[in-house]
Amino acid sequence: MSRARASIRCPREPLGLSLEEAATYIGLSASLFERLVRDGKMPFPRQFAGRKVWDADEVAAAFRRVPHAPPPDLRPGVVGMHDEEPESPWANARL
Repeated sequence: MSRARASIRCPREPLGLSLEEAATYIGLSASLFERLVRDGKMPFPRQFAGRKVWDADEVAAAFRRVPHAPPPDLRPGVVGMHDEEPESPWANARL
C-alpha cells in the first residue's frame, strides 16, 4: 500500500484493491493470484487510467466459490483415524 494511501483514513473498507492488496486479502502471493486470474478462478481487474484495480467484493465472492479441502483423514488412499490400516501384501504369504 502506498504511503499516501496508508495515511488517508477511509470510513469504510476500500472497494478497489491493487494486485498485492487483492492477493493479501485472500492470503496468497501476488504471483499465485495473477495465475488464478489468468486461469479464470479469480476475477479480472477493472482498469482506471492504466491502473489495474480489483473489486474487493468480486475477489471475496470468487474466494468463497473455492471448495474446502477435505480433512486429512478423509482423503482417498490416506490412512487416518477413521480408516483401518491397509492389509499388508505379506499377510497371507506362505514362507
